[in-house]
Amino acid sequence: MLKKFLNTSEFKSLKIIEKTLKNSKYKVFPGLPLYAVFDNKDNEFNREEKRYIHESTFDFVIFNEKSFPQLAIEFDGPVHYIYKKKRMSDIKKNRICMKQGLYLLRIRDFHLKEYEKITILE
Repeated sequence: MLKKFLNTSEFKSLKIIEKTLKNSKYKVFPGLPLYAVFDNKDNEFNREEKRYIHESTFDFVIFNEKSFPQLAIEFDGPVHYIYKKKRMSDIKKNRICMKQGLYLLRIRDFHLKEYEKITILE
């Protein structure tokens, strides 16, 4: 059986991001593993961070015209606020992004709601 790649909110987010970036030099890629974004040549990550990087993904990563990541976007559904394990995972991802200087934007369902024909995400 085939598996759905993005949930409904993630799919809507992707469409909004693509529309927003349409006439720019930036491109969005969904579902990228962290190891595709971060280079560890200088051994900047500890053992726990390295494990996390190899097991986790970003919902979306926006790259510039030279193929460098500029922004990661995470869609935080309800489970991000219910389960402690998920919150701890979010904290690790936040810390890794801060350490590497990658901006991380966290969005929720209400960011996708239209206000006067535009969403907060846009």
